[in-house]
Amino acid sequence: MKSKSSEDRREPWCASLAGASLATLRATAAELDADKLRRLGYDYCYLNLLTLLGDRYSTEQLYSLTTECMRNHLLSGEEFHAYCLAARGQRPWDNEIQALHAGIQMTPRGKLIMQDLLARGSVIVAGFHWGAFRFIPFALSSLGFPVKAILGEAGIGRYGSYFQFSDSDRAEMLARGVPESFCRISTIGTHRESDLLSALKSLKRNPAALFIPVDGMFTAAPSRSSAEISFGGVALQVKANPARLAAALQVPLVALFAAREDAATIMIDVAEVIAHDPARAAAQPAMQSLYRTLEERVKACPEQWEGARTFHHLRKLAPSSLPARPSPEDISAVRSGVESGLLAFNRSRVACIQIPGGGRTWVDSRTLECFGRTTEALETLSALGKPDAMGRLWREICSDEKRGQSLIYFLGQLHAAGLLNCLPASSAGLA
Repeated sequence: MKSKSSEDRREPWCASLAGASLATLRATAAELDADKLRRLGYDYCYLNLLTLLGDRYSTEQLYSLTTECMRNHLLSGEEFHAYCLAARGQRPWDNEIQALHAGIQMTPRGKLIMQDLLARGSVIVAGFHWGAFRFIPFALSSLGFPVKAILGEAGIGRYGSYFQFSDSDRAEMLARGVPESFCRISTIGTHRESDLLSALKSLKRNPAALFIPVDGMFTAAPSRSSAEISFGGVALQVKANPARLAAALQVPLVALFAAREDAATIMIDVAEVIAHDPARAAAQPAMQSLYRTLEERVKACPEQWEGARTFHHLRKLAPSSLPARPSPEDISAVRSGVESGLLAFNRSRVACIQIPGGGRTWVDSRTLECFGRTTEALETLSALGKPDAMGRLWREICSDEKRGQSLIYFLGQLHAAGLLNCLPASSAGLA
């Protein structure tokens, strides 16, 4: 069968592997290292893991978690595309794909909860970019109810055509052994207001699950549709559409998570059910509850957190941590550190980000403030933690008093903010 859904929209890392087996994709993903992953968002993933988990893991452990996070992100997306392409006849519905399908399971507890809720009416399901979240709609549709997934314009362009069926499409898919549950899934674009309103009206008449990838909805500024919440001690400005829709439709709001237990098993469970309460119309408490369930899973299994790549988009920016004037003690500590060559970034606080064009900048994980945007600052910050480079910098300071004072003052501000420290002599050379 040839259909519009057949376009194979692959990530750049595996463009040469179109049609490859799942085993090949998994093996290829396992070989990706930090250098290969950097152009795909590795540094931002590391920054966000540092923000939330810097007090729990060493720098080396965070690097390892970041690599696993990125590998899981790329592989999970490719498995999903392979599954959908196979269902639509663009690659074989073979033993590998059938095993992937068989591994998509709901826990007995989760199944009972969702069957009970759907037997009484529609529900709004909140999913997060954690684990194999893309497969949640398939588990829901296997319960015998329609599933409508709300996606932004980019998501519709990427996934929407997979779920457009004619009667002949359905007949052909069923003849090849594709489960009927695949055809119960449809997508709704947030940019298509009339389609969205029509879908919401249908939810009032016919029981169905409305699936929303909650943390894919970024918001840059407060608005009527946003709410401020706390996530691991970090302030977020998030879109509250799931809570508002649940209140408007008077239906439960359910948090679901798809834990990838191994290559063959995706286990989906209910994390929380927020029942409709006419006395509590505010969206903020519901959104706080939803994100609390994500926080628990991020801390338990950070390597499954795909959202670590984009988490910074949700953050409410904090004020700069740099003091107006560094103290004499900070100035003295910086001078000593520069002279000895042992002044370095506080690695539990600062992440280095590669930027397009080959440059880089350093980011305070607490405030997202960036440093190194000028040529002089970049030169100075690049020397930190490197005794030879710091030695050259010290000689320049000694020969140019005005520049030296400016540089020491700048470093003094960073030190006062907790962004710099002096390494022990045995650690020299760590950037």
